Amino acid sequence: MNLDREYKRLGKILQDAYKAEIRRQDLIDTGFLVNTFKVIVDLKNDSSWFTIDAADYFKYLDEPYSITKNVLNSREYKRFETELVKLYNQIISKELGLK
Repeated sequence: MNLDREYKRLGKILQDAYKAEIRRQDLIDTGFLVNTFKVIVDLKNDSSWFTIDAADYFKYLDEPYSITKNVLNSREYKRFETELVKLYNQIISKELGLK
């Protein structure tokens, strides 16, 4: 199992969920926000493996338009959670020698 590849795949699911929410709410004027929105995966960072990198004005749109709130309640985010739990289960099982 290639952990780097698996985490990047999960980051892409999360990134796509945010982009879909931005599009769903038609928060696209020039396309800059959606085109620059990224979820960066950094396995060396102990505090957060998934970091959002977006245009500066995302922080001003997020709360009033409930972007993150809607993403966290979306089907795509539920998929992200499910896939992350599966990955953690595989890692733990492997470390314990169960598989």
